[in-house]
Amino acid sequence: MKNWKGTVVTLALFGIIVFLIMNRLHSNDSMTTKEMVRTEQLKDSLQDQTQVLDNQIEVIEIVADSLEQDIADHHQKIIKLKETQHEKATRIYNASDVELLEFFSRFKTKDSIH
Repeated sequence: MKNWKGTVVTLALFGIIVFLIMNRLHSNDSMTTKEMVRTEQLKDSLQDQTQVLDNQIEVIEIVADSLEQDIADHHQKIIKLKETQHEKATRIYNASDVELLEFFSRFKTKDSIH
């Protein structure tokens, strides 16, 4: 009889252990499914954010290209202004005294007593 009771107790313990293991595995499967759903949601959210960021990058690249063109245009204007300034300075430097006197004599000034 003792042998029979030991076998029943062993089978009961084995059954309980199997039940607990199966319950734990099912619970892990449920958790894994929940985690998979959450991971899919996060993936979708990240894809949406990536699309928004890609659109912002495109806009920023367009603005950057426009700014680069503006910088190039301004640089050309600066070069032309410097050339004009240099030409005028050279013209004044190369002018004779007579030419300078003729140029400045066109201006009317008021005499002031010092």
